[in-house]
Amino acid sequence: MNHIDTVEQMFQDAKNLYEDKVIDGKEFVNILRGLDVQNAITMGIGDEAFSKKKELQAIVEKTITEVSLTA
Repeated sequence: MNHIDTVEQMFQDAKNLYEDKVIDGKEFVNILRGLDVQNAITMGIGDEAFSKKKELQAIVEKTITEVSLTA
């Protein structure tokens, strides 16, 4: 599993905890802010990794914005 996949799995795990109400919005946002999405691209290779990194970064940023409004 490459670094981008690991970050993506961490995002999904945190999202599941939030949706299951195991953690609150503030904790969820803190986890998302701690994800190393920017560094993930340096561990990936080629255009596919770059595209996936950009997509994951957009998802994380959108989720932070949405959850921050309700937290």
